[in-house]
Formats: sequence, structure tokens, C-alpha cells
Amino acid sequence: MTTQSYATLAKSAAIINGIGIALFVLTLMAGTLWFPPTHKSPNWVICVLVILPIALLLPWLIKGSPRAHIWFCFILLGYFLNSVQSAFLVEYGVIPWIELPLEVLLFISSMLFARWQFRAHKTAQ
Repeated sequence: MTTQSYATLAKSAAIINGIGIALFVLTLMAGTLWFPPTHKSPNWVICVLVILPIALLLPWLIKGSPRAHIWFCFILLGYFLNSVQSAFLVEYGVIPWIELPLEVLLFISSMLFARWQFRAHKTAQ
């Protein structure tokens, strides 16, 4: 593949990643503020703490840093573990089942972005 095609693929992965992050943050907010589990009450502090790891990486994700996308994948694994655990508990409802495909989409798009961005940079030299 040429440099242009890797750059185009990386750009499309970044667009998918940006849309996925926005949807994922909205889903996290919905799960902590609007539709909390039956045994919990809505809490802004928990919402901020849940979104904080994503917010810390967001400036570098927006800039298009491949390393930030790799670190984002590691952070997503923690969210994935929590969602899988919550998905099988009745009191969490449908929110974890919405989070799971978003996390998989974000993981794949972030990994592909990092791979294609590194290849585009390597072939440009």
C-alpha cells in the first residue's frame, strides 16, 4: 500500500474512534446519572471518576498520537471487564450491553489507527 492509503485508512479510523468516544462517554454518563443500577443513586462524582481516564487521554487522541491510542486500548480493557461483569447482573439493565459493542469498536478502531499511522509514517520516510 502507498503512504496515502495508510494515511486515509488512519483518518477513517480516527473519525470512527471520535464518534465512538462520544457515544461511549454518553453511555457512561447514562449509566451513572440517568439510568443507574437499582441499588445505586445518581452521582456526579462517580460519573466524573468513570470518565476521567478517557478525559486525560483525550487531548492526545484528538491530536492523533498513535501511542495515545495504544494506551487508550489498555484503558478500554478495564472498562470492558467492568461491562462484562455488569452485563450479567440484572440490576444494571441494558446499559452494559450497549457499552460492550462500543468498547469493542473503540478497541479495534484505536488499534487500527495506531497501526496505520505508524505504517504511514514509516513509508513516508
